[in-house]
Amino acid sequence: MLRVAVLMCVKDEADIIVECLEHWVRLGATDFYICDRGSSDDTVEKVRQFYISAWDKDNSIRIILFSKYQSSFDNHLVINDMKEQALLAGINWMFPADADEVLNLPSGCDTLQEWLIHYPQKVASGTLPWLENEHWHTHRKAFGYFVSHVPDMQISIGNHEVEPYIRQLDPKNAFYRHKPYRSPE
Repeated sequence: MLRVAVLMCVKDEADIIVECLEHWVRLGATDFYICDRGSSDDTVEKVRQFYISAWDKDNSIRIILFSKYQSSFDNHLVINDMKEQALLAGINWMFPADADEVLNLPSGCDTLQEWLIHYPQKVASGTLPWLENEHWHTHRKAFGYFVSHVPDMQISIGNHEVEPYIRQLDPKNAFYRHKPYRSPE
């Protein structure tokens, strides 16, 4: 089975984190690298409870929760540290994402595995368009096939690109959508 990791930095996401994780699990994500940036709500507890629940249903889901980073620590460094941890675990396909972003796969693909199997399994990266309030945003979000023997391959600040530019992947009509599932509070 093709393992796919989602890399996330979160802070005070208790109202949306479970729905976010459920979304990614439905898409076939197998591994989550989540860094809590000093939440004052129960984000961390909800992630832990989700993991226990998901593990009971399907013990192939893994969640690695980091909380060692200070809130002022650069997200760029945190995401790339999590990328390195995923590589050590043998995961190559990675999607940096925010808790309020939803990935929409191309028509005919129900899982990440069905979509990613069409790409060669070698070093490459791409960017996905981002839809917000039914308008295409100028920012794009990175995704890629990473390998440990290319240590300079870094996810940029804001998760918009993989640097240096390595063979571009066509997103094949996949895109991120900003999902404002925040509670009205």
